[in-house]
Amino acid sequence: MIGLKKIKIVLIIILCVFRIMSSAQVGVAKIDSLKIILKKTKIDTVKINLMNEIAIEMNRMSDTNSIEYSRKAYQLATKNNYAKGKAMSVYNIAWIYDIRGDYTTTLKYHLTALSFVDSIHHPKEYARIMSEIGNSHVFLGNPSEALDAYLTSLRIFERIGDKISVSSAYVGIGNSYYYLNDTAKCLFNYKKALELQTAIGNKRGALSSLANLGIIYSDMGEYDLAIQYHEKSIEIERE
Repeated sequence: MIGLKKIKIVLIIILCVFRIMSSAQVGVAKIDSLKIILKKTKIDTVKINLMNEIAIEMNRMSDTNSIEYSRKAYQLATKNNYAKGKAMSVYNIAWIYDIRGDYTTTLKYHLTALSFVDSIHHPKEYARIMSEIGNSHVFLGNPSEALDAYLTSLRIFERIGDKISVSSAYVGIGNSYYYLNDTAKCLFNYKKALELQTAIGNKRGALSSLANLGIIYSDMGEYDLAIQYHEKSIEIERE
């Protein structure tokens, strides 16, 4: 099987692809706009959502100053007994530790965030946090726990029809099976992710899945297939 460092590099690429949704310039402009709205609003729940949204945008740019907005959002959400607001603020704090590479603390905060929401009333947030819990377990070397988290997030994302997140969950499941030494299931889930990413036009996601498949086939000695997948990923990268 491929080495730990190589698969981690691929997983890091996957995480960055799904988090970096826009250029730095666009991110700064959005943050500035959100701050203007935040100053004008009088409604606490709206303030909480805006502060969490600002923190999310700052996290996407690896700006650790986002923790200030997350903490303020958490304090206000606690005062208003706003469960979703508390969950998202703690979720954003977890991102800070993820950026720093402290996955033990990241997991702790994600589990805390999960305790504030349930899968019935806040399915998207619940599934999103479960997916991040899976990512933390992968980096901590807990593939069975990661697989359980990804499968839970997959079922919810499928139910609510979030196809981009469904494809991301398949990638996570594939990574889990890699560490569980089940190459067949690893390949199956990478291909499921690629199939869905291609169908919905998610080229960034497809690029990562193609790279994953190329690495796996190379490790298996299927070099012709590996080259085909890598060449396809290069085509998308050029685009």
